[in-house]
Amino acid sequence: MSQYSHLTADLSNENSPITKIARLVGRDRLVLDVGCAHGYLAEVLRAQGCRVIGIERDPGDAQRARAHCEQVVERDVEEPGWEEELGGRRFDAIIFSDVLEHLREPHRVLERALPLLVPETGFIVASIPNVAHVSVRLELLLGSFRAEPLGILDRTHLHFFTRDAVAELFASAGLTVDAWDCTTNEVADPVIADYLGRAGLPYGPATRELFSGFEAAAYQFIVTARPSAAATVAAPALEKPLEATQQAARALAHLSAAAGPRDGGLRVLQAVHQFLPRHAAGTEIYCSDLSFALARRGHLVRVLSGAPYREDVGARAQLEDDQAILVERVPATRAYRWLGAVGGFFDRFDNPEARPVIRALLDRMRPDVVHIQHLLYLSAELMTECRTRGIPMVVMLNDYWFLCHKIKLRRRDGTLCAGPARGWNCCQCLKTPALVRSHLNPLAVGANLYRYAYLTRQLLKAERILAPSRYLRDVFVRNGVPAGRITVCDYGTASPPPELVPRLRDRPRRERLRFGFLGSFIFDKGVHVLVEAFNRLPAGAAELHLFGVPVEPAYVEDLERRARHPDIHWRGPVPHADRWRALAEIDVLVVPSIWYENSPLSIHEAQAAGVPVIGSAIGGIPELVHDGVDGRTVPADDVAALAACLEAVIADPACVARWRAAIVPPKTMDAHVDEIEAIYRELCGRELCGPRA
Repeated sequence: MSQYSHLTADLSNENSPITKIARLVGRDRLVLDVGCAHGYLAEVLRAQGCRVIGIERDPGDAQRARAHCEQVVERDVEEPGWEEELGGRRFDAIIFSDVLEHLREPHRVLERALPLLVPETGFIVASIPNVAHVSVRLELLLGSFRAEPLGILDRTHLHFFTRDAVAELFASAGLTVDAWDCTTNEVADPVIADYLGRAGLPYGPATRELFSGFEAAAYQFIVTARPSAAATVAAPALEKPLEATQQAARALAHLSAAAGPRDGGLRVLQAVHQFLPRHAAGTEIYCSDLSFALARRGHLVRVLSGAPYREDVGARAQLEDDQAILVERVPATRAYRWLGAVGGFFDRFDNPEARPVIRALLDRMRPDVVHIQHLLYLSAELMTECRTRGIPMVVMLNDYWFLCHKIKLRRRDGTLCAGPARGWNCCQCLKTPALVRSHLNPLAVGANLYRYAYLTRQLLKAERILAPSRYLRDVFVRNGVPAGRITVCDYGTASPPPELVPRLRDRPRRERLRFGFLGSFIFDKGVHVLVEAFNRLPAGAAELHLFGVPVEPAYVEDLERRARHPDIHWRGPVPHADRWRALAEIDVLVVPSIWYENSPLSIHEAQAAGVPVIGSAIGGIPELVHDGVDGRTVPADDVAALAACLEAVIADPACVARWRAAIVPPKTMDAHVDEIEAIYRELCGRELCGPRA
């Protein structure tokens, strides 16, 4: 038996790598578990409806694992030929749970696993110990690095990995890590202080921050990785390394401190609360698509972003095709923590730590225009700094943040809110004890009145205020923003890649309709409403494919408990670049949101792909989905109404083709950039704005 033969799965432990891996893999998948030991993970996955093939070199463990696996290949994965025993199968997920650190050449094994993934959607999940954990750092301070029977310094480990080393390992095998998680093993403050004292070092706030960051707190990294675009789509370029290097050099040339826009271009600063690749919701995706589209037209684009995770702080280049933008991330707000529970309220619109970074960036870059997408985690003082310097501003109202500190106009009890009433409606939503958030508390009332007045005043400093839907504009008008100051300007939509256009256009006729959801698994998206509605359908009538990011783990667990229908398929996260492939696999997209959506990008992209939409009749959704013409709208948060709608579509499947034929393609990103450029140039006061003197 191996040293891991005693391990068991405890799914009640949220800090267990098994719990996290099982959640990432999802349900109803074909899985290859490399180094499956005695099958303790396979047992969990089988309970989730997965079919598991194991690989294990220890004969005793392999025999025990056969109770939970369809097949166990008793081989060493560093010896040739083990792939041939898999019968040509392609896997939805391949797992390396505490395996890679034991291999002589882990990158070679990853390279050999790559062809075993299902094309386009397959992914790898791995758990890897973090040698930069605080416990190891403290021992190194005292000159100690001793091997142990188990744990990070397990004496059987042949490699030790930091976060950067993990990313480099996967990159060397043609994979990109697209999601990071970790288990933690906290070390108490007195223990850290004792180690530092013995090393002759002080333990103050700066040191405490250093030892509480992601890379110090992570005990094991839990990562998902997918084949890199460079290893698949752009493979021919790698055969010409000189050309590939020249292309990258051209892109990075834009990023030097002295670089300017091309002839006639502008210096554009985009400000957003968080950014790709870690955060991939609608606002972040729109900001990225617009930034790269502007860069392709010769504008010099920078992105100023908040960083909710400290390890993301700093400036990094991001490339797309032959274009590059520089993303500068500043720490998310924690300056008001001294106010206790009330501090989080102020942290969401003011960030003193960001102010000096903002001033330095504005003075260094001297942008011609600042385009504000979102200021959560940043600071609304950015608008004051721009006004002081005479820099014109454009604001895109992507949600209700300027009006609502909870952003989505949803109260603590889950009901929807018409607006702040200049701040009088907001006390009930403070994340504080009931007595503190009472209307009888003058401090609570005063804080909300101040937030509304301050942010409305800041918003009106912008030269142009844009809203992606009439609904969102009207909410702001009802809450005190002059109607004449807001222009409706919907998003532009990127086009599907040319190689996928035939697949999207010439869809196969399926035996059963496929409904799909594509987005984040969070309560406001109403996925639970969709799951409960689908539960009411008879088995075999249709399929439901759920593509989503498990943002709220407790909510995902609730969804899994609710999902009783045998035709619900959990497809896992989909990187933004792969969204078109996901849309090609479904017949109808369902957008069951239960909050006041503005203009969901998922609907724009579905319609660009020729996929009809069933959406909630809430917020800006009815402006995009015309009931009975190119899709259906149903009352929000109404399981019975949504179930009846799904049943009607199944009874009349020809309606899907009618809806598809009636879809009016959404505004393209090129057309949207024309609109945005026209605004920028008007604000600059001349036809072509070049660099400032």
